[in-house]
Formats: sequence, structure tokens, C-alpha cells
Amino acid sequence: MKRNQTKRRALPKLTRAELLALLLTAAVIAAALVWHFAGRQRAAHVSVMPSVAAAAMAAEKTEAQTACININTASAVELQTLPGIGEVLSARIVDYREEHGAFAQIEDIKNVYGIGDGIFSNIQARITVGAATVRAEEDDR
Repeated sequence: MKRNQTKRRALPKLTRAELLALLLTAAVIAAALVWHFAGRQRAAHVSVMPSVAAAAMAAEKTEAQTACININTASAVELQTLPGIGEVLSARIVDYREEHGAFAQIEDIKNVYGIGDGIFSNIQARITVGAATVRAEEDDR
């Protein structure tokens, strides 16, 4: 034997059953890895909720959308449930109310900077000034 030549050891021969089992195992592992990583990507985009919690959240949202909010007494958080009213506008409404007093009619909310006809048309069916509040103001005059 020459110096540069090394003796190679021969791998043991596999039977057909062993080769089939090896290939099947490799295929199952590959499928499991694909399923695992594909599931993680989907999970990042889709949030799964138990059906009871989802139903409760839907009921709260529907109730919040149909209930009238008194703009003279609502907190900034409550005002944010109105369409088009975020943190900034709700803070402006509260600030305006504290500076100028209670709103006499719902249209007066358009005096708040940032609330025009567009936002008003989206919220007018869901806001009120409250009859008791208006009467109390009239008594003070």
C-alpha cells in the first residue's frame, strides 16, 4: 500500500426495510419541522381566542356602540369608544368642557378643535348632553 492511500472502511449494507425505515423517519422529521415553523409564522399573524371570551368581547363592543355617551360627564376613556375619537380628541373634549362648562346641545361639541362635520356625523347618534344637565344649567342662569 502506498503512503498517500488510506484504507477506507466500508459502510454496512442496509436492507430494504432498514433503508425504507430511515427514509420514512427523515420524511416525518422534515414534515414536523415544516409544520412547526409554518405554525409559528401563522401564530404571529393570527390571534386565537376561546369562543366564550370572543363572544363576551363582541357583546361589550356592541353595547358600547349602541349606548349613548353623555359628553358632559364622560371620561376621556369613555369618549374614546366613539368612532373617530382617540386620545387627543378625548382630552380636548374634557379640557374644553372644564374651561367652558357643560355642552348645552350635542352640536356644541363641534366647537372643540379637531371635531368638524365629518366626525360629528359619525358620533351624533351616540352622544347626548343629558336632560338633567341642561336643566341644571338653565336654573343657574
